[in-house]
Amino acid sequence: MGYPHGISFIIPCYNEEKNITKCIEAIQRETSQIPGLNTEIIVIDNNCTDKTAELAFKLGAKIVKETRKGVVWARQTGSSFAKYAWLANIDADNELPEGWLDKALEIIHLEDYVAFSGPVVYKGAPLWVRAGTRAFYLLALATHYIIGPTLQGGNYLIKKETLEQMNGYDTSFEFYGEDTRTASLAKRFGKVGICPKLWIWSSPRRLEGQGVLKTCWIYTLNYLTVSLLDRKATTEYKDFR
Repeated sequence: MGYPHGISFIIPCYNEEKNITKCIEAIQRETSQIPGLNTEIIVIDNNCTDKTAELAFKLGAKIVKETRKGVVWARQTGSSFAKYAWLANIDADNELPEGWLDKALEIIHLEDYVAFSGPVVYKGAPLWVRAGTRAFYLLALATHYIIGPTLQGGNYLIKKETLEQMNGYDTSFEFYGEDTRTASLAKRFGKVGICPKLWIWSSPRRLEGQGVLKTCWIYTLNYLTVSLLDRKATTEYKDFR
C-alpha cells in the first residue's frame, strides 16, 4: 500500500512535561523551513500523569493514548495513526538541530533506504562524555556494517510500508535492543543506514542516573545478543525523569 509523501513524527511520552514543548517546537521550526512538505506530529500518551498531553495538544500535536507501558508499544500505536510514507521516531527529550530535516530529506530521496538514523549529542553533558559518545558512535558505525545493523532509538526514520511488511515492531523488546531488532527486521526489505550528520540533541538524564559505563555496556551487550543470537540480554529497564 502506498502512502502520501511526507513525514509523520512519532513521539512516545511518559511524564515529559519538562521536555515536550522544546521537542515539538524544534520539529515545527524545521518543518516551517520547507513549505509544502506534508508533516504531522503524533504524541503518544503512555500513561502520563502530568501535563504532557495538554501541552502537546496546545502546540497542535495529535494526541494518541496507549496504556500498555513501553516505548515500543507507544511507537506501534503511533505508527497506526500515521498517514505519511515516512515515520520519524523522536524521543520527547530530544531536540532537532537546525538543518536536521534537510539532511533527512536528502537520504529519503535515495530510494534504496527503508530506514536510517543518526547519533545523539548530549546537551549539557561534560566534554569528556560528549567525546566518549562520539567515539562510541564511530565504533557503532563500523559494527553496523561488520556485525549487523542498528538504529538510534530516539532519532530514526523508517518507511511505514516497510514497518507493515515487518508486521510492525517486535513488542517483545520492551526497551533495550528494540532499535537493533527493528533494524535487523527492516534490512530484509531494503537498506538500513547510519548517517553521522543526522545528529540530534538529547538529554543526558539516563547517563547521569545510570552511569556512563553501565549504560554503554548494557546497550552494547543487547546490540550483540540481538545481532548474533536474535534475542535480548536485558529484560528490565528503569525510567529516568
